[in-house]
Amino acid sequence: MQTASTPVAISSQVVYRGQKYDLVALVAKDQAGNVVPTANQEVNVKVTSAKIVGLGNGDPADISNYALDKVKLFMGKALAVVKKEPKVSYQVEVEF
Repeated sequence: MQTASTPVAISSQVVYRGQKYDLVALVAKDQAGNVVPTANQEVNVKVTSAKIVGLGNGDPADISNYALDKVKLFMGKALAVVKKEPKVSYQVEVEF
């Protein structure tokens, strides 16, 4: 078991593939690839060849303004809902 250090990157992984929509998990990682559960930074999210239709973090106390291009991490994680085009691959870009 390792203690996570400062987040240096955000990984994105499709956790659900639907016919029209995918759910993409966004997770803060440190230099060693460990999940950083204390990360609560705001991250910018951009998708090419698709459209973000929702962003969330699961924090019931989060009262920040809702946007489709940025989200505050909660316990190092957030989720993007992506509307995709049939048979077109897309790319998710996330940065601090």
